[in-house]
Amino acid sequence: MLSGVVVIFGKDPIQHQGVSLTAEGTVNLQLSAKSVGVFEAFYNSVKPIQIISSTMEMVKPGKFPSGKTEIPFEFPLQGKGSKVLYETYHGVFVSIQVRGRPIVAMATQL
Repeated sequence: MLSGVVVIFGKDPIQHQGVSLTAEGTVNLQLSAKSVGVFEAFYNSVKPIQIISSTMEMVKPGKFPSGKTEIPFEFPLQGKGSKVLYETYHGVFVSIQVRGRPIVAMATQL
């Protein structure tokens, strides 16, 4: 579960076309200084593997009032395709990252 709060602050009310949250997770091979040479050729050929990629709508189109607006969220993490996500990992040479990125779609003015 990815959870947190998106904070939006504005001097004036802000018209928007919705707020969504995108979660992306990758697994990377990561070498230590001691292993250079052993895995070097393998490491150079391995690209990050995407294990999570999903988007959730947080707020429907509308208007944020002036001042501070806090939008709490809980985002269930599900593996991409048939990939299984585990609660923990014990091992070496692997880096796992999950990032959440909020996107506010602004109303365009002509």
